[in-house]
Amino acid sequence: MEKNAEFVDEHIIALKTALQTSMDKRKDKVSKCHKKVFYLKAYSRWENPKFEGIHVLVKQARKDGKRTFFSTTEPDKLYIDGRYVKL
Repeated sequence: MEKNAEFVDEHIIALKTALQTSMDKRKDKVSKCHKKVFYLKAYSRWENPKFEGIHVLVKQARKDGKRTFFSTTEPDKLYIDGRYVKL
Protein backbone atom coordinates (compact mmCIF):
# COMPACT_ATOMS: atom_id res chain seq x y z
CA MET A 1 0.00 0.00 0.00
CA GLU A 2 2.84 2.39 0.87
CA LYS A 3 4.60 1.63 -2.42
CA ASN A 4 1.45 2.51 -4.33
CA ALA A 5 1.12 5.78 -2.42
CA GLU A 6 4.78 6.65 -3.10
CA PHE A 7 4.30 5.77 -6.77
CA VAL A 8 1.26 8.05 -7.01
CA ASP A 9 3.10 10.84 -5.15
CA GLU A 10 6.04 10.60 -7.54
CA HIS A 11 3.74 10.81 -10.56
CA ILE A 12 1.87 13.77 -9.09
CA ILE A 13 5.16 15.59 -8.47
CA ALA A 14 6.33 14.80 -12.02
CA LEU A 15 3.03 16.04 -13.46
CA LYS A 16 3.21 19.23 -11.38
CA THR A 17 6.75 19.88 -12.61
CA ALA A 18 5.75 19.28 -16.22
CA LEU A 19 2.71 21.53 -15.84
CA GLN A 20 4.79 24.30 -14.25
CA THR A 21 7.36 24.09 -17.06
CA SER A 22 4.61 24.23 -19.68
CA MET A 23 2.97 27.16 -17.92
CA ASP A 24 6.27 29.07 -17.78
CA LYS A 25 6.79 28.52 -21.52
CA ARG A 26 3.27 29.81 -22.23
CA LYS A 27 3.86 32.87 -20.05
CA ASP A 28 7.00 33.63 -22.03
CA LYS A 29 5.09 33.31 -25.30
CA VAL A 30 2.31 35.58 -24.03
CA SER A 31 4.90 38.10 -22.86
CA LYS A 32 6.52 38.09 -26.31
CA CYS A 33 3.11 38.61 -27.93
CA HIS A 34 2.41 41.57 -25.63
CA LYS A 35 5.78 43.07 -26.59
CA LYS A 36 5.01 42.63 -30.29
CA VAL A 37 1.64 44.34 -29.87
CA PHE A 38 3.30 47.17 -27.95
CA TYR A 39 5.92 47.64 -30.66
CA LEU A 40 3.25 47.55 -33.38
CA LYS A 41 1.25 50.22 -31.56
CA ALA A 42 4.35 52.36 -31.14
CA TYR A 43 5.24 51.90 -34.81
CA SER A 44 1.73 52.75 -35.96
CA ARG A 45 1.72 55.81 -33.71
CA TRP A 46 4.62 57.18 -35.75
CA GLU A 47 3.54 55.86 -39.15
CA ASN A 48 -0.18 56.71 -39.08
CA PRO A 49 0.38 60.47 -39.10
CA LYS A 50 2.23 60.09 -42.40
CA PHE A 51 -0.80 58.45 -43.97
CA GLU A 52 -3.38 60.75 -42.41
CA GLY A 53 -1.64 63.99 -43.35
CA ILE A 54 -0.89 64.84 -39.74
CA HIS A 55 2.81 65.11 -40.53
CA VAL A 56 2.07 68.44 -42.23
CA LEU A 57 0.49 69.75 -39.02
CA VAL A 58 3.39 68.52 -36.89
CA LYS A 59 5.98 69.83 -39.33
CA GLN A 60 4.41 73.29 -39.36
CA ALA A 61 4.13 73.39 -35.57
CA ARG A 62 7.78 72.41 -35.17
CA LYS A 63 8.77 75.00 -37.76
CA ASP A 64 6.95 77.59 -35.63
CA GLY A 65 9.03 76.48 -32.63
CA LYS A 66 6.26 74.62 -30.83
CA ARG A 67 6.72 71.37 -28.97
CA THR A 68 4.79 68.42 -30.38
CA PHE A 69 4.26 64.95 -29.00
CA PHE A 70 1.86 62.05 -29.09
CA SER A 71 0.34 60.73 -25.89
CA THR A 72 2.05 57.56 -24.67
CA THR A 73 -1.16 56.16 -23.23
CA GLU A 74 -3.41 57.13 -26.14
CA PRO A 75 -1.50 56.97 -29.44
CA ASP A 76 -4.18 58.81 -31.38
CA LYS A 77 -3.80 62.01 -29.33
CA LEU A 78 -1.47 64.77 -30.48
CA TYR A 79 -0.34 67.61 -28.27
CA ILE A 80 1.14 70.86 -29.57
CA ASP A 81 2.60 73.14 -26.90
CA GLY A 82 0.77 71.15 -24.23
CA ARG A 83 -2.64 71.54 -25.89
CA TYR A 84 -4.63 68.59 -27.17
CA VAL A 85 -5.24 68.70 -30.92
CA LYS A 86 -8.19 66.69 -32.18
CA LEU A 87 -7.15 64.47 -35.09
